[in-house]
Amino acid sequence: LAPETVPLQDIERLVSLGVKVCVGHSNADYQTTMNALHVGADGFTHLFNAMSAFTSREPGVVGAALWDDNSWCGLIVDGHHVHSTSA
Repeated sequence: LAPETVPLQDIERLVSLGVKVCVGHSNADYQTTMNALHVGADGFTHLFNAMSAFTSREPGVVGAALWDDNSWCGLIVDGHHVHSTSA
């Protein structure tokens, strides 16, 4: 899900019901993404795809994914969606 479009309470509720919540296809900023992780999101789907770029001033979703040691990331490593060096 895109955490900028969903209230944190909804993420918490989904997690409490046993749903694995992943962040993806999102333009959320870093803090919004970290807030989603804090309430139970624990993964990233299609990292780099349909996401804002990682920059020095706004690390965004990609920065949160790379910073968080407890989450996992799914990538489409086919040379088209993600460059092999980025994987």
